Amino acid sequence: MYLNLVELMKLIFCVLLMFGSSAAYGQNMQLLSYKASNGVEYKSGMLVHLGQGTGVDRCFRYIDSNYVGTSGKTNLPSTYQGQFIEIRKIRQSGSKKEGYKIYLICKTGPKNYWVDLEAGIQAGEIVLEP
Repeated sequence: MYLNLVELMKLIFCVLLMFGSSAAYGQNMQLLSYKASNGVEYKSGMLVHLGQGTGVDRCFRYIDSNYVGTSGKTNLPSTYQGQFIEIRKIRQSGSKKEGYKIYLICKTGPKNYWVDLEAGIQAGEIVLEP
């Protein structure tokens, strides 16, 4: 009933292999940097320049207070137009079948906001510094 040392090491290796492979191909993976379609390489600690919101009342349609898959999210208000927000983390979310999205998790006062980076760039909510 007891495992010898070799069997125990094999078991530990298998468990680590399973967790390691699922983390590499998981739904939500943290990145160190990301080079976006606008040519900018985004990294943690950088400041992102906000353009004009494209949502209702000029709020930011592609910048939400909660992860995109959860309920109760609110958009960043229009008062942040033209301001800078700091990147805390960069996440890749999605799957090979459905495609991947890159999200910047940014600090704005007391809340963190999730920025759908490529959609925000295309809509003009994320702009290059003047």
